Amino acid sequence: MDGNESSVIYERIAQPERRWALFHKMFEGLKPLSLESGTGSSVDLRIRSLEVDDELLILDGVFPSSEDERIMVRFMEGENRGFFRCRSEWKDGNVRLLLKNEDVFLEQKRKDFRLVIPENYPARFEITMRAQGILPVQSRVLDLNITGVSLEVDAKEVFEVGEILEGGLQLGSRPLVNLAGEVRFHAKRSEAGKMQIGLRFKHTLRSSEANLMELIAYFHSDLFQLRRGGSSF
Repeated sequence: MDGNESSVIYERIAQPERRWALFHKMFEGLKPLSLESGTGSSVDLRIRSLEVDDELLILDGVFPSSEDERIMVRFMEGENRGFFRCRSEWKDGNVRLLLKNEDVFLEQKRKDFRLVIPENYPARFEITMRAQGILPVQSRVLDLNITGVSLEVDAKEVFEVGEILEGGLQLGSRPLVNLAGEVRFHAKRSEAGKMQIGLRFKHTLRSSEANLMELIAYFHSDLFQLRRGGSSF
């Protein structure tokens, strides 16, 4: 992974009062939310009203989605970006976003060039498609950002620069994210029998950017617990 590629860090907004203060500010400032479905549908809608007790956002407009689908919702807070996932429904002529038990994430001002994975944190990428060789291939995640990943693999595996790989990324106990990417480099590791490869993601092949962004946000929550001596992952 190139050293000059930045990765935005997102903070999970855990306090309910902070979350609803954020939505009230967007409502009063007429700031739209950007709704995206898994089929590629996207629309910007303004908040019509808030129902805090029922944890609902009522939006003006129409948005085609299944009630079983958790859509991606993006927003701006000043110069910082935010996002959350939730289910939506169409009722009384308005789109309703169901926020109960859903996390909201807000961009931190601090940026990191790469997210180094602690050795005691379970992070793996299983390669399920490659140009040649035996499948699947298990690899350990060394570092990660939204654009790419560095993997440690067995040195006997042969990967060519420019080769397209596909597989599943898992961090901690979070659900697996399917990704595709192009091999950008390979190099020997100091550990005997190990090699490092760098993969640049091709999110358009698997519509994976939103899922990976959410996974990275949860990783930061796990990392915070790890630094406090916890092991919830």
